[in-house]
Amino acid sequence: MFFVLRYPGTWIEPRDEGWVLQQIISSIQDEIAEATLSLIDFEHEQANCPTFKAPDLAEIQGASSRRQHIEQELFGNTSFDVPRVSSEDWLRRSVAVDEEILRRTLEQGILPKDISSRRVFVAAKSFALAAAAIERLCKVAGHSISAASASDSALRMLADRLPGIKGVRHSLVHVEDRRRGQKGRGKPIDFQPIDMPGFVQAPAGLMIGFSLVNHVLCITQADGTVGQLPIDEDTVATLTGAAQILIDGLMWTGPPSIWPRVSW
Repeated sequence: MFFVLRYPGTWIEPRDEGWVLQQIISSIQDEIAEATLSLIDFEHEQANCPTFKAPDLAEIQGASSRRQHIEQELFGNTSFDVPRVSSEDWLRRSVAVDEEILRRTLEQGILPKDISSRRVFVAAKSFALAAAAIERLCKVAGHSISAASASDSALRMLADRLPGIKGVRHSLVHVEDRRRGQKGRGKPIDFQPIDMPGFVQAPAGLMIGFSLVNHVLCITQADGTVGQLPIDEDTVATLTGAAQILIDGLMWTGPPSIWPRVSW
């Protein structure tokens, strides 16, 4: 994975706009770094994601024995020792045992699968938000007269190659609306037909939450379509390319440089 930003100079002219633009570009660098790190984490989690394996008889018996041992510690006996235990008492005991198992697991530094299995989604969300931040920063740069043309070119590139970038971000940020089937301000989403072979096909449309199809993040957008954002090196290259278009369209003075800087 190799990405680099090339700066024709050190300072942006005119200086009154240049200071603001350099702050924006510095933030773009930060978001490219975050997208790169998120991609590394995402690929690591995908490569190391455990496959489902049904427990064998020995594992089932071992788990049952441990549960009985903990129940004995908590209540002085087990449900098997209590004649005609009520369903309410059995459920109360079961939940108490579950909580004790969870406490001991966490004390050993082991995360429950309900949490650890979310690592790949955390990396995907971080990547998507970083990508969207770069798009927004390129847009904001266009508020400066000297950067308007370069901003438009960068945004056109992103819209052409990553059309889902804005819709995906909006749905990730406004999850409170999507979970209620709303696009915002209480208005319902007009779901559009979905035709994604191998994932889902729904002629009448369907609410799709934060999902991953291989390396593509999929989520229902405000317009009822399914937004997609690939989480891969090509996307980082596109984001870096858009940033380079913005940089190249500005007036620079001073010695050139590259980012990331070389570490000695």
